[in-house]
Amino acid sequence: MEKFNCVEASKSIFKNHITPKLKNEGFKKTGNTFYRLREEFIDVVNVQFGRSNSKDYAYFTYNIKVVIPSFFDKVGIYRDKKLDCCIVDYRLGTVMGIINNTFKTDYWYKIGYPGYGKRDHEKFFVFNALGGHMETIANPDERARGKYLNLLENRYDWMNIEQITNTVLEDIDSIVLKFFNMIQDVDDLAKLISNSKIKIDIQQFFLSVYLIEKGKVDQGIQVAKSICNNKFLKDKIDQYLYDKGIHSYIE
Repeated sequence: MEKFNCVEASKSIFKNHITPKLKNEGFKKTGNTFYRLREEFIDVVNVQFGRSNSKDYAYFTYNIKVVIPSFFDKVGIYRDKKLDCCIVDYRLGTVMGIINNTFKTDYWYKIGYPGYGKRDHEKFFVFNALGGHMETIANPDERARGKYLNLLENRYDWMNIEQITNTVLEDIDSIVLKFFNMIQDVDDLAKLISNSKIKIDIQQFFLSVYLIEKGKVDQGIQVAKSICNNKFLKDKIDQYLYDKGIHSYIE
């Protein structure tokens, strides 16, 4: 196989495949970021390239976001840019875990030759774990995680640009767009946050306000208490509750 420049290959996939695919789905582009306006929020896909990309090895991933500038305005949180008003800000691997109801990991697409790049140790670990040594790992969750990572890393040949491109495009349909389609309105977003095992402060703030405005004040206050260690958001919650005439919030 003729050797190719991995950085140029990653840029070509971005320019000639990811960009037209997302634009065809209604996204607009600014730099490496794509955004799509919907009735209640903005869908955002940011393509992040590896800092150590080289001609021999390159990697990239997506940051997938749900942005609600109106919520930030409502609770008095200022952001320089509208697209920074994120309620959801997940890496691709996390969204894969949500869609497939499995492990959430920091997944990157990889192009190039084994032995190059800081992230190559991930593939080595998975291969080594499954190369006759997997059963020595006592923790069944770690064994299952290893098998899942192995499946992800072996979906395509790292040196086959056509396979890589096809996988990237398939994931836009089956992972990225499917995730956005799960969230049709703020009710769906609140359900997603409620079901998440990982509690993120800004999401809990959103959920608290959502519940209170649905008339579920006690539930909203309980959620608000869970983020009282974040002084900035706690102050914003206190002010929001005060403005709503709710003074039973426990410090």
